[in-house]
Amino acid sequence: MATRKKVYQKFGEAAEAAQLFETALGTALLCAEGLNNGWHKKVDHETAARVLKEIESITLGVILLRFKKLIQIENSGIPEQFGRALKARNRLFHGFFEHHNLRIETPDGCEMMIEDLTALHLELDRSHGVAAGIADTLAKSFVEWRDAQSE
Repeated sequence: MATRKKVYQKFGEAAEAAQLFETALGTALLCAEGLNNGWHKKVDHETAARVLKEIESITLGVILLRFKKLIQIENSGIPEQFGRALKARNRLFHGFFEHHNLRIETPDGCEMMIEDLTALHLELDRSHGVAAGIADTLAKSFVEWRDAQSE
């Protein structure tokens, strides 16, 4: 039977996926900034720290806009995927409980909430996987360049 406790548990799981997505996207953005600014050739700790602090202080929507400007991902389906994740994240944090109102008071209402949270979680988890893959690929570019220079 669906319970209030299970709703809160599923909300936490979806919130974790949202944070992982945002962190992976921020990491990818930082890597892209580094590659575009040549930090793999000449380390610039001060600028990297400033850019990281800036990335950590801006909204997910702004991160997505900056990401699109730095990385050519058009016609890949990625912008649409990330757009769906942004909508899911915003709905989760800025209106999920308001939308469901008093449903949390009944087992059937809790079940509806859990189904909704499951869909949000899936969308966010899918985008986290894509963003983490991009971040990993960009980070490997640094390593590959460094390894090529040491040969």
